[in-house]
Amino acid sequence: MPRKIHTVSPTRRPVKRGNALPERARQPEKALEITGKTSTTSVTITINNRENLDDDDSGKDGPGTRGEALTGRNAYAPQVAARIEAMGSVAVSVANRWQMGWPARVSTLLKSDTYLACLETQVEQEKTVLANAAHLRHLSPREILQLYEIRESPPC
Repeated sequence: MPRKIHTVSPTRRPVKRGNALPERARQPEKALEITGKTSTTSVTITINNRENLDDDDSGKDGPGTRGEALTGRNAYAPQVAARIEAMGSVAVSVANRWQMGWPARVSTLLKSDTYLACLETQVEQEKTVLANAAHLRHLSPREILQLYEIRESPPC
C-alpha cells in the first residue's frame, strides 16, 4: 500500500489537501507526519522540525548544529574559524584532521595566508570523490579516499 504523507497543523490535526481550504491552510507547517502500512505493520513518524531535513553539508551548518566542533579554535584567527565553519561539516572535519595531525604545517599555511585556499581545494576533492563513489558504499569514507589516493595531510 502506498505511503500517505500528511502535513500536520500546529494543533496536530491533519490538514486536508484540496481547493476547499484557504491558501494559508494548504501551506506546510513545521511538523510532518508520515504514515506507512504493510500487511503486518503500521508505522507513523512525526518530524517536528522540517528545517533539519535540508542539511546536505553544503555550507549551511555552523556552530550549534550537529556535527563536530572546530578543534584548536584558538589557533585560528576569528575570521578564519568562522569561514571554516561556514564551509560546512566536511571542512570542519578536514580542518580538525589537519590541526590534530600536522599542527606545524597548519601554522605555516596560516602564516602564509594559503590555508583557506588549500582547505577549500581539499574539501572539494573529498566531496567529489565521495559523491562519485556510489559503487563503493561498502567501504568507509576514509577507505574510499585512500583508494583514490586523496591525501589526508595538508600540503607542504
